[in-house]
Amino acid sequence: MKKIFLIAALLVIGLSNLNAQTEAALPQDTCVVMPDSFFLETDMNQIRPAIKCEIGDYKIKIYDSFGELLFESEDVLEFWDVDGFAAGTYFWTISGNLTNALPILPIKKQGYILLTE
Repeated sequence: MKKIFLIAALLVIGLSNLNAQTEAALPQDTCVVMPDSFFLETDMNQIRPAIKCEIGDYKIKIYDSFGELLFESEDVLEFWDVDGFAAGTYFWTISGNLTNALPILPIKKQGYILLTE
């Protein structure tokens, strides 16, 4: 009887540790990182999120403060060229699928980026 209890306890502890490791290993929140501010007077006026995973069906959209779509791309290597844009706050959305996880997990992120002079 003691052996069955010990095996059951170890199984529960092992499964909860496995679950914690699996949850910690899912990079949905840290897979795509977009800067929250950008200084316009640099030599490189191009903004692109840092992508730290395999992402499929990638799409990025950038809007001005009036909701007008300014930039859209489905290419993870394409930059948003901010040359000629005014200083201000812009809204972005990024969507896609985390393809190096099973099951394939959706990625949906959004935020604001402040362009300053």
